[in-house]
Amino acid sequence: MDTYWLTTYILQIVILIIGLLLAIFSRQGILIGYYAFFVLIGVSGTLLASKGINNMFLFHSETLFEFIILNLIFYKYFKSEYIKLAIIIADVLFIVIAVLTPIYWNPIETFNEIPRVISSLWFIGLSLFLLKSLMDYKQDLFSLPTFWYVSAIFFYFTINLMLFSSYNRIGGLDFGKYFDVWMINDLSMYVLHFMIIYGISRERVFISKTSAFLNKSFI
Repeated sequence: MDTYWLTTYILQIVILIIGLLLAIFSRQGILIGYYAFFVLIGVSGTLLASKGINNMFLFHSETLFEFIILNLIFYKYFKSEYIKLAIIIADVLFIVIAVLTPIYWNPIETFNEIPRVISSLWFIGLSLFLLKSLMDYKQDLFSLPTFWYVSAIFFYFTINLMLFSSYNRIGGLDFGKYFDVWMINDLSMYVLHFMIIYGISRERVFISKTSAFLNKSFI
């Protein structure tokens, strides 16, 4: 593994650990599960890559878990029972697609292009719908943790859709273009996590606990 990839993996793990600690501090159960899983995936992927072992199979499990855990965020914030039911049905259908994909379409040692495209389209649509609902409240959107979570998801999956809708066909291109795809993906992941972490910092529990700590320490 060359220096760039090793540095990228380590930086991602550090950001994920920060996100996990902040989620625990602010008692955000869904995000605790999200970051705990991705810390595990990040460490596993780094160890496998450092030994020259193909770690693409991790993307298959990662995509499935990511779909379900992020849907929990939308399930929490949407009030409509019809949308909640649609999210549950989407989870069931996506599990079926994720299981069938390595059997029929994208082998386990290759990138799971089909589930990634489906999940990207799903989350782009859900994000836009929820953002429209937030705007209807005419509040200060930038003060709402939900705005930052949903905007992060929208941004990340929009980039994902553009990068990976034909990833396995891009694989035949020269390494420079292959490298560019993953470099852009890495940058989009940093933006995703920074936005989520900022959203956590806007949570009332986080703000109240931070204020209490500062008052106790400096006053």
